[in-house]
Amino acid sequence: MATQSVPAFQQLSSLTGAANLRPRSPARPRRTLTPPSLRPRRRHEPKALQDREQLLVDMLPLVKRVALRIRKRLPAHVEMDDLCSDGVLGLIDAVTKFDPSKRVKLETYARRRICGSILKSIT
Repeated sequence: MATQSVPAFQQLSSLTGAANLRPRSPARPRRTLTPPSLRPRRRHEPKALQDREQLLVDMLPLVKRVALRIRKRLPAHVEMDDLCSDGVLGLIDAVTKFDPSKRVKLETYARRRICGSILKSIT
């Protein structure tokens, strides 16, 4: 009875249970932290207006929360609708000027812009 020599690769795969040892695949790129509509765009690349509008609609409750917080410290004659309308202008400004390379969440940046816009309109 003749014994066949088994290559070392096959011996290793039978010991580890791995039938096919393949080289490791290259590392996957990191996921981006911002939605595609806010990534920096190239000069001739069109803006995704629908994505941007959807983002604005999704962030409208943030405007109301900020306006309610500011409203607590204001006199009674200040209208809530005025605060919200000024806050929406701040939100639009925040979405257009947001820079994802700063590694800050959009909500944090928008909160500051909304608050600033409301306080600016009061004075």
